Amino acid sequence: MLQSKTQDSGINIKVIGHIELIKQEYITQHIIIILALVVWYQSYTTYIHLAGSCRDGRRNKEEGSY
Repeated sequence: MLQSKTQDSGINIKVIGHIELIKQEYITQHIIIILALVVWYQSYTTYIHLAGSCRDGRRNKEEGSY
């Protein structure tokens, strides 16, 4: 009986440690994903702003040529 109890507790400690490791990896993956989305969103809005200003510049040139 004593041996089975110590083996169970050892297995439980291993499982709990494994779950904690999975939680940490899960959290770090989500932090990385969120940071990547923030960077992508900022670069995307900057790109739209630059593309919009370029389009406006082309329109002004076209209007000036008429």
